[in-house]
Amino acid sequence: FAMPSLFQILLLIILPSAVNSFLPPPSLPQLSAHRPAAFFEEDLPTFAGDGSEVAHLSTSNSGQNAALMHGPTDGAVVKNDVEAPVASAVANKSKRRVLIKKGLGIVALAAAAAASGPLPASAKLPSPASPIVYCDESVMSKKSHGTTEGSVEASSLRWGVDERLADKICSFNRHFAEPGGSFEKNDAFLKQVSALKPGETITFYDTVSQRPLFVAPIGRTPEQFLQESYVHGWPSFRDAEVVWENTRVLKLTGETVSLTGTHLGHNLPDRNGNRYCINLVSVAGIGKA
Repeated sequence: FAMPSLFQILLLIILPSAVNSFLPPPSLPQLSAHRPAAFFEEDLPTFAGDGSEVAHLSTSNSGQNAALMHGPTDGAVVKNDVEAPVASAVANKSKRRVLIKKGLGIVALAAAAAASGPLPASAKLPSPASPIVYCDESVMSKKSHGTTEGSVEASSLRWGVDERLADKICSFNRHFAEPGGSFEKNDAFLKQVSALKPGETITFYDTVSQRPLFVAPIGRTPEQFLQESYVHGWPSFRDAEVVWENTRVLKLTGETVSLTGTHLGHNLPDRNGNRYCINLVSVAGIGKA
């Protein structure tokens, strides 16, 4: 048994805290964790342009929920008077240490790279640039029916999804979501996915405009698609499954929307890349012309 050198000991002490300085705010990784059925997307923290947490929209604020569900949306951040000061204090404390931590991080990472030698030829290379097509708030501006020009029509819905819930989430909402795990109770949807043969896919259409938004599963089996969706609570799509001609993402919040203003869900990346956590009621169109 060889005793570790002084350099190795220092590296073990410095590296963990240094690496933390390059990671997203602590609340971001938690978004990829499994959520109970009571979780709604408005529980997601809202971040300022510098990445610090500004506010946390809570399901306990029923008045705010009602405004988001029924009133016009202007993209404004709704602040929680109790949690915003706490979040601000945490952000300020982090900023005081960020320069020191980043400096240590650079030194530690450089030393670790030098000690480990060159990467083997088989080492995994960084993934290519993200294919995400971003948009600004104009896509979600007020239109004749909330953020969309048209409304949800019962005759244009698949899988028996609720027309009233679909209309609220698609056209009068920026943060709210169908209850987590609700798609698991939709037998018609589960049967269609489970019946897919190898290579077959399902096209998911905008509930309002009937334009194609996602095609899945691609690059995985139907079982893998469902399993990932079970873990996260909502149908979850990957980059290759997005129809970017009709789908957009707001860069600051990760809100995922259709080009015609339908709220779909959010992009919540995990270790495997971008993951679009989508309301089934938002992509339950039948795709008619």
